[in-house]
Amino acid sequence: MLCLSAGWLGVRRAIELKCMRPVAVPWPQGLRVSEDLRLLTFPAQVGPYSLVPDGEIILGDHLTRILGVSTPGRPQAWAERRSNWYLARVYEDARPDSAFRYWRLLLCYHTGELDIPPPLPDLASTPRLPWRKRSDRFLDSAKLVFRLRTGLPAWEGPTSCCRVRQRRSDMERTWQIAQYDIAILNGEPVDSWGATARREMKITSSKPRYLGRVEVAPWGPVRDWPEADQAAKEFLRHVMPAVLRTMPSADQMDEMRSR
Repeated sequence: MLCLSAGWLGVRRAIELKCMRPVAVPWPQGLRVSEDLRLLTFPAQVGPYSLVPDGEIILGDHLTRILGVSTPGRPQAWAERRSNWYLARVYEDARPDSAFRYWRLLLCYHTGELDIPPPLPDLASTPRLPWRKRSDRFLDSAKLVFRLRTGLPAWEGPTSCCRVRQRRSDMERTWQIAQYDIAILNGEPVDSWGATARREMKITSSKPRYLGRVEVAPWGPVRDWPEADQAAKEFLRHVMPAVLRTMPSADQMDEMRSR
């Protein structure tokens, strides 16, 4: 009798765990993602910013694992439009009065079925990504708030952006660089990539959920921080409408989660 009870408890626990398994959220229809998990359908022109020649940055398996977008053990996920993906590019602002000519754009899409993405401080400090240097040192982070014109109700209010300041140096000089991050949880902006979004992704639930990450950075040293912040807001205002078209909207997620 004891053996039967223990066996039944084990079976019941296995069923509960299977029922609580997170559901991977498929990317929108019309998106194309390569088998090496690169987003292929993103505009080469966003407002006054254009993709530079050879501006597509291709990451290997090791680096996609660092970003948390690899899909181990689920080869069929890509065919089902349920894999993670990333986009890494460099855009040029050719306007003569622009404060920064080149901008790096990184997008990551994390489906809820797979591993929890790494926290922002880890990605901000790792030297192994191609745009990082071993000399980079984290200085501080701050929250910027601005408004986007996306036409989506979930984005009508203020949007929080996390600005990370770092120090970079070589044999001759030291200067400061910046990156700006926005987190998207189930189609809505969230206030903290490091806490709110990751906490939601860790909750054991069968409800579908996804996490998107947007990181932009001016290419070069930052000497005037208010100027850099304003330039980042300008770039994000142009690029974010295109970004949000690559991920399910809040309305679509509400419908999916109510089924």
